[in-house]
Amino acid sequence: MIVIILQITVGLIKMKNKKMRKDKKKFLELLRQAGFKDIKQFADLNKIGLGYSTVVKWGNEKDKNGRVRPVPKWIFSWLRLYIENREFRSSRKDSEIIIENIQLKEKIESISNIIKS
Repeated sequence: MIVIILQITVGLIKMKNKKMRKDKKKFLELLRQAGFKDIKQFADLNKIGLGYSTVVKWGNEKDKNGRVRPVPKWIFSWLRLYIENREFRSSRKDSEIIIENIQLKEKIESISNIIKS
């Protein structure tokens, strides 16, 4: 009976470890989408306050019970928001450039009309 319980427990831990490694791949993919070159660049971001040694262990290193350390759930939503914010700022900057070009064109036309008069 005890052997069966241990086998089930080991099986569950292996399944959970597999999920943790899958989360690690998802995390690394989001990092790339967010524009980070590697885990170190992400860890060095002062806004988060996480050390490199902590971040690099997610999805890799096992704790004393043999479980892989999970990637914290909040990281995924944080990275998605980071990506959205970066895209918004980029599109906003593009919009501002277009508006400045339109305003500049209007000023040039106005000056041109004054000169023609």
